[in-house]
Amino acid sequence: MICIAMIMIIGPVSETQGDTTLDGTPESTSVGTVYTATVKPGETYNQVYGVHSGNTDSKCYGVVNIDQGTVTGTVYGNRAISVNELTKAACNRVNIVDSTVGTVCGGYAYGGSDQASVSQNIVNITGGSVTMYVYGGNADGSTLSVTGNEVTLDHVTVGKTVYGSCAFNTASWLDMRRNTVTINGGSVNGSVYGGYASGSAAVSNNNTVIIEGGAHIKGSVYGGYALSSNSDAKYNTVFIKDSTVNNHIYGGIGRNAVGNTVVLYGGGDLTQADLYGYSDGRKSHSANTLEVWGSNISIRSAQNFENYYFIVPDGMVNQSDKYMLKSATPVNLSGTNVGIAMQNGTALNIGDTINLIDKTEATPAWVSLVGRELKGGTLFTNYDFQLSTTGDSHTLVATVASEPYREGGIISGQKPAGQAIPETKALAEGQAASVALLGEGSELAAGQALADAKTAAGMAAAEGENLAAFATFGGGGSRYDTGSHVDMRSAGFLAGLAKEFSGHKGDLLMGMFFETGHGDYSTHNHFEDGLIDGDGDAHYYGGGLMFQWNSSGEKGLYMQAMGRMGGMSNDWSSDDFSEKVDYDTYHCYWGTSVSVGYQGNVGKYIGYDVNGRFMWNHLEGDDADVKGEQLHFQDIDSVRTRIGLRMSYEGFRIVRPFIGGAWEREFDGEANAKVNGCKIDAPDLKGNTGLLELGVSCKPGNNADWRLDLSAAGYMGVRRGLSGSAYFTCNF
Repeated sequence: MICIAMIMIIGPVSETQGDTTLDGTPESTSVGTVYTATVKPGETYNQVYGVHSGNTDSKCYGVVNIDQGTVTGTVYGNRAISVNELTKAACNRVNIVDSTVGTVCGGYAYGGSDQASVSQNIVNITGGSVTMYVYGGNADGSTLSVTGNEVTLDHVTVGKTVYGSCAFNTASWLDMRRNTVTINGGSVNGSVYGGYASGSAAVSNNNTVIIEGGAHIKGSVYGGYALSSNSDAKYNTVFIKDSTVNNHIYGGIGRNAVGNTVVLYGGGDLTQADLYGYSDGRKSHSANTLEVWGSNISIRSAQNFENYYFIVPDGMVNQSDKYMLKSATPVNLSGTNVGIAMQNGTALNIGDTINLIDKTEATPAWVSLVGRELKGGTLFTNYDFQLSTTGDSHTLVATVASEPYREGGIISGQKPAGQAIPETKALAEGQAASVALLGEGSELAAGQALADAKTAAGMAAAEGENLAAFATFGGGGSRYDTGSHVDMRSAGFLAGLAKEFSGHKGDLLMGMFFETGHGDYSTHNHFEDGLIDGDGDAHYYGGGLMFQWNSSGEKGLYMQAMGRMGGMSNDWSSDDFSEKVDYDTYHCYWGTSVSVGYQGNVGKYIGYDVNGRFMWNHLEGDDADVKGEQLHFQDIDSVRTRIGLRMSYEGFRIVRPFIGGAWEREFDGEANAKVNGCKIDAPDLKGNTGLLELGVSCKPGNNADWRLDLSAAGYMGVRRGLSGSAYFTCNF
């Protein structure tokens, strides 16, 4: 009985470790030695280390996993200490779920008199609480590099301060960059730093803080903090969405403060928050920006921003009782710039107004935001605004400007509310590619396919057959000059049935066919601000009827007519705007072709075919939504004429080689489009094209019931490139 009682007492003690320390267990891997420490549900430790030594091995990594456990002291992914040598704490991981811990540090390095490096450490905490501090990376030493550390907190309660990275240096150089803190829900009783650096030449650049999901920060928020007599705090960013901050919000603090940004998305409570683009900035400061993406966002004050950018949501236009930003104290806008973009492609009219800030001092200058990387903001349309202040509180109001504009040197009316930026022409290039592909299909149907249908039907009639089947395949690559250019790689297929009727006034061919084609294309545009390239695919499928009348057999006068209709799908995308854009469209098409020609002979073996052709193709328009911007592609008409001559040698029994040339003129082919109601500069296919063709026609004998034609063509002019075609006809 005594032994049993002792076991009952000792058992629980072994499950709860109390003041003991847990060290990681090493395992050799292909990337180095990984030390893993795991705290299981219900276990308690004083200290937990992934790696715990004066480690100087750069291929030594720590991993700590804590699930529903307790650590009363500090959790380290890696704690590296060295007095005289390079010390690194890199690529360590700490994962904590629903636990209570004291302080958490992804990687800590003390470099002594030489240097310490802390990089790419990751801390992920979900639920539970941290009673003291959270560090993605922490370093101390005379020369430090602290980069790429990350902290992610999901509904966690933190007793004191959160650092993406923190570093102290008293002698020389300190570099801190690209550290990130993301807080979703939960609360922090202290402050939040993307990067905190102190030293004689401290740098805290390109750090990011994201606070969202109803988080509550009771202290201040800093994107980058650099404390020294010659410090840099540049290009740091703070995002606040649906959260509360009770104190200051800084983009960056440093003697040189450049390009820091504070972004507000609305929601939560910022009524106690003072916003700063920079603080200190004694040596230089510029391009520090406040971006406002919501409406009626209330703050206590805003200062030290050179730029105020407003990305206006739906429902903010012409609303006298709504403001983008509401400040308890007037915002001094002296020497600042104000830019405006519309979310979701909201279309504006001349005279529309937007209330930007409810209380201001001085009037800023307006700047365009088009082309900036504002995700969800206007990508394609540029509006001109006039800024003014109204009322006793000097509310800052933006009004859509109306100014005369000149067309052909004459004032012809009022300027439209918005203008599509020049780069939007690239959006319409995909539609120009569609009509180019449709034209190639028209050539295939109205050209050799109709001629081969005639041949097949003639062979069938001579043998007393009722119908003849024929099939045509063509493909190649071409470049189309559209004001810029489109490179097209295409293939088309056409198959059908034909029958010939003979009479004393000539022969009449009637046929019907199915067609399909595919084009893989790329578009290329050059603008003042750079290149906009795109890639796309177009596919058509449909059918039609064809007719041909010959005055006397294979020679003499002939007339042709062809009608076709079907559907075309097209998708286009580009990575060259400030963010990736793409669209998918579907169009109905129809068209016709009419030709008149004459076939004859020069001598005994030389045949010729001279003809003139008119081709019209119509492609219906379609609408597309691109990043909330409304694109309307209008109907496109292609109107072309062609005059050509083909010469053939008929002295061989089986093969008939031929050579041809043609001149073609496109009179239209303009791909008109609008974005948010604003006209886009239209690419078009207008112009002249010259054609040179070489080929051979194969027929085993006069009584053969099949024939194969092979040809290659080269183009110069609006269309440039090579194409090849194979035409097969048979009768049954």
